[in-house]
Amino acid sequence: MPTEFGEFILDGALEEEIVRPRATVFEMNSHKRKAPMWDNLDRSGNDLFGGVAAQWASELEEKSDQTPKVREIELEAHKLVLYVSASREVLQDAGELENELTRAMRRTLAYEMDNAFLNGTGNGQPQGILNADALLSVERDEDEKVTYDDISRMYSKLVKDGGTGIWIINHSVLPELMQLKDEADKLIWIPNAREGSPGQLLGMPIYLTEKTPELGNTGDVLLCDLNRYFVGMRQEVALDVSQAPGWYRDYTSFRVVARVAGKPSWDKKLTLADGSTEMSAFVALDEYTS
Repeated sequence: MPTEFGEFILDGALEEEIVRPRATVFEMNSHKRKAPMWDNLDRSGNDLFGGVAAQWASELEEKSDQTPKVREIELEAHKLVLYVSASREVLQDAGELENELTRAMRRTLAYEMDNAFLNGTGNGQPQGILNADALLSVERDEDEKVTYDDISRMYSKLVKDGGTGIWIINHSVLPELMQLKDEADKLIWIPNAREGSPGQLLGMPIYLTEKTPELGNTGDVLLCDLNRYFVGMRQEVALDVSQAPGWYRDYTSFRVVARVAGKPSWDKKLTLADGSTEMSAFVALDEYTS
């Protein structure tokens, strides 16, 4: 198979994904890669840049020395594999099989990578946002509902220092968004029933997906700065074709392999200078607790 076919599968996958096109992506030359970061997620005591803080001082006054603090994020590549087989008759007689096979592999690859970046456990697969230590959960006001108060409190908890936030929302939440109302009981998200639903919420794009939990569960609404999610590509998508496994049955096997790492760059929530307020690059709407 030509190299261009394999590249087409990967490029097409970007149209199906939410996380990787907006994440910080690294090439990996080995099984693991470390990325240095400022250790500045606790800003109490004016510690803004990992131990480096400005000092007010008078002329000739001795200044205290400072040592920058850094931490490391380790990315570990995991293998993602897809096998497909077809008989000689099917390959010869189904004129559109190649296009359909390409489409199926592309969509499956995109789905599995995106699903792992959102839900992965980190054990044999990427660590997903919903399992991140940095995930900040905002308790919802009502059971199996999404209110404007929920949305505004999530928005207030997202760190916005140079990042770009997006909403990742389960399809089952859409009716709740369409019914968002203000204190005067007026619709505030969708203006009328003639136009399509808006593509933004509080100025940030909305991406609907089935990969997050359904309405009422933690993570049915996510607000994230995906620049702070790290993706490592150890191996671009490789496509192999062989008749060896099915030689006696006369079928051809297709195999798609990628080696991918994924992990939030934050290992905890951000504590602001007041020492009590927490924010994060990854904010989830939590379950309702009475």
